[in-house]
Amino acid sequence: MRHLLRLSFIVVFFQLNGQVDHVRIKKVSNPLVPSIAGYTEGNIPYFLLCDSLGIQSSSGYNVKGFKISYKGEEFEIKGRFVPDSVCVYIGSCKQGQMVFFYRYIC
Repeated sequence: MRHLLRLSFIVVFFQLNGQVDHVRIKKVSNPLVPSIAGYTEGNIPYFLLCDSLGIQSSSGYNVKGFKISYKGEEFEIKGRFVPDSVCVYIGSCKQGQMVFFYRYIC
């Protein structure tokens, strides 16, 4: 009986002291990373890809150019707007393909 009491005490002790507080991580956006319609990464809906506001930076930098890579083709863009020809090309291809925006010039 004494062993059972000790064992139950040990189990209760570890249950009470073994709990870990939940950690909540809040992602803070980087003001230097440009965004398209508020998206800085992940899935961007196609209809927002060619947003009329173009590529913006929340820190006040003006985007003067960038590159887009899509299905092995690379497009060098001058200015902050995705041209209509590139939007039409991306829209005519299979949905779910990866589009990469990189080498921003500010």
